[in-house]
Amino acid sequence: MASLVKQYLQAQNLEVLVENGLEDAVMRFVDKDDKDAIKDFVADTLRSVGRDMKSKDMDEDDVEEHVSSFDQWSANRADE
Repeated sequence: MASLVKQYLQAQNLEVLVENGLEDAVMRFVDKDDKDAIKDFVADTLRSVGRDMKSKDMDEDDVEEHVSSFDQWSANRADE
């Protein structure tokens, strides 16, 4: 099951949600029957992105660039 989830997530173009974190949430949902795992992961990620964007006083033109850099930062953090 874990390899199936990993293959599916790698095939997706995730902009904000990092593969490793989403994979962990899906596995908690499947293995531990944690019904809120995915919802909690998405909510935490969106809160984190929102806080970071507010702290940098971003305008609409900077959003896409910021999301891309946040995605890279999150991926690096998840690999640690």
